[in-house]
Amino acid sequence: ITIPLIQEPALYTFSAHELYQCLLELPDHYSRLAVIGHNPAITLLVNQLLTASIDNIPTSGMVTIDCDIGSWHQLQTDCCRIVSFDYPKKCEE
Repeated sequence: ITIPLIQEPALYTFSAHELYQCLLELPDHYSRLAVIGHNPAITLLVNQLLTASIDNIPTSGMVTIDCDIGSWHQLQTDCCRIVSFDYPKKCEE
């Protein structure tokens, strides 16, 4: 299986709004998506889409969400649910 990798340098941002706007414009043939980015944008975007709240997605953290939408332009607040949230644990010295 070949998975396309699309890099969007314009999204090197700390703005959840800019990330959200990009998601709304995605072609509908993409049914799965990985967004890799920075805080506070990632944490704010995830919290905007979920009905739950995550205080912080730490470095290398990963949140998997499922959105009940038929098209990316339907993406809105509280339309998604959390599937998993994992991150590396800080090693104790």
